[in-house]
Amino acid sequence: MFPNKNINKQWLWWLGLLALDLVSFVIFGGFLANWVAVIIVVLFAVVAWKNLAWAVVLLITELVVASQGYWFSITVGGTAVSLRLAIFLVIMAAFLAREVAARDFAWLKDKVVRWWLLAGLAIVWGAVWGWVNNDFADWFLDLNGYLYIFAFLPLYRYRHEWMPKLLSVWLPVVLYLSFKTIILFYLYSHFTPEALDPIYHWIRDTGWGEITYAGGNIFRIFSQSQIYLLIAAAFWAAGLLLYTDTKPLAYRFKAAHIGVALVVMAGLLISLSRSFWLGLVAGIVFAFVIGFWYKQTARQKLVNVCVLLVLLVASSGLVLAVSHFPLPKPLGDATGFLLERASVGTGEAAGASRLQLLGPLWQSVSKAWLLGSGFGSTVTYKTSDPRVVRGTAGASGIRTTYAFEWGYLDTWLKIGLIGLVLYLWWWLGLAYLAFKKIKRQPLAAAILVSVVAIAATNMTTPYLNHPLGIGALSVLLLFTHHEQIFEQPI
Repeated sequence: MFPNKNINKQWLWWLGLLALDLVSFVIFGGFLANWVAVIIVVLFAVVAWKNLAWAVVLLITELVVASQGYWFSITVGGTAVSLRLAIFLVIMAAFLAREVAARDFAWLKDKVVRWWLLAGLAIVWGAVWGWVNNDFADWFLDLNGYLYIFAFLPLYRYRHEWMPKLLSVWLPVVLYLSFKTIILFYLYSHFTPEALDPIYHWIRDTGWGEITYAGGNIFRIFSQSQIYLLIAAAFWAAGLLLYTDTKPLAYRFKAAHIGVALVVMAGLLISLSRSFWLGLVAGIVFAFVIGFWYKQTARQKLVNVCVLLVLLVASSGLVLAVSHFPLPKPLGDATGFLLERASVGTGEAAGASRLQLLGPLWQSVSKAWLLGSGFGSTVTYKTSDPRVVRGTAGASGIRTTYAFEWGYLDTWLKIGLIGLVLYLWWWLGLAYLAFKKIKRQPLAAAILVSVVAIAATNMTTPYLNHPLGIGALSVLLLFTHHEQIFEQPI
């Protein structure tokens, strides 16, 4: 089999991801960047040709660690083609070649695929309508986020092949993202931004995320890929709240499990993303509600909730410990910054900007509420976010954009109410099939908790119009249809 059995050794994935990060940092923007990206794509094509299941695992791994997809890129005629787009095209080509060669299309009649087809028709409608009505550049960049909907086909078709492989490497991949977040947090709380300027530009230019000052010696380390930390945290919290074993918790949740949960939660806190925190709270509430379906005593419920609260406090303590680590001397004091960030107020720049966008966005939606305006539709609004104001003409704060923070309204504007219903019907149908299994597959319930967390996050930070969200939901909901893997108690 290709790759060989040693690929399952988790330390190889740690070393591989670290090596790719170091190479990306060293060559980004240099003359070697194109050649390295081409070599990576060629190697990926070899993997896809020999073993499509491992190619799918690599595709998912890239989503988790590369955020916007420009970890590596190929510049063609002045336009940067992301590694994500390149490997997506490779895996789709390999998938189509396989299917044509096999000539077995019976799976296309599956109910899940028919739901997908309806969602796909909604996306096609938005693409055609946007092509007719809107600017080409905006249209292309807007539509580009939805292209990963087609990745669902190879994911669904070969789910029984790639799922066991993904389980063997999922932990190191998520932990790598967590540790990268924590290490960057440590560096920026102990060294001046000027000293870290090369790292800052690498983080920004590759689209991995944002580093912004948050007060004291704290810098916000935010990456869109941290949605996968939210998934892991929600899944772990659900496993804890739905715990039904009569043995003490210590027998099930070993030190290693607690350690993993602390690291993941710490990474999520460092993101300083209220949208992620909202998603986690929504997931926890959902887990608590469906927990009444499981046989738990009042004492078990109380213990589980207390352990979860202790974990949340401990993860906050870990964040503060990193920021106060004495070597070298921290730049300032971080105490209280998490509570300050958690407080809700319209005066906070990003939150205020969202609210300022809401009115104009809703007006645009209401003008074409049934059929939508197509991909590339723009809205003009005035923002007070200083990060945005600096980039507007005359620092006026007047901004025109096709990308909106309000995820569901964004999709509604582009494909209309009919399209939105068809698009969500696909996801809700998959979720419903999973929901019917939660009594006999408790881990399916934990997965649904993660799905609820993503759905809540999408209200204020769009993910269902992006490869990160589409990929995450596809993987999570397809896992609940793998009978052999999840026939076990929490």
